[in-house]
Amino acid sequence: MKLGVQIGLSKQLPEECAILDQFYIPTRYPNGLPDGSPFEVYTRAQAEEALRTAEKILRYARGQLDEIS
Repeated sequence: MKLGVQIGLSKQLPEECAILDQFYIPTRYPNGLPDGSPFEVYTRAQAEEALRTAEKILRYARGQLDEIS
């Protein structure tokens, strides 16, 4: 997080990244979830939250790229 502070990263962005991080391994690998497949474990609401979060992160990254171009 020290680097984040140095580059002016909002405190909310790492928290949003952590939301997506919880889906990375379990949804990618067939044995990532001990209790079944991702479609059996995750809800539609969780998927929608993950999509909204990913969109926020992409908007932030695009904004940063626009500033340096």
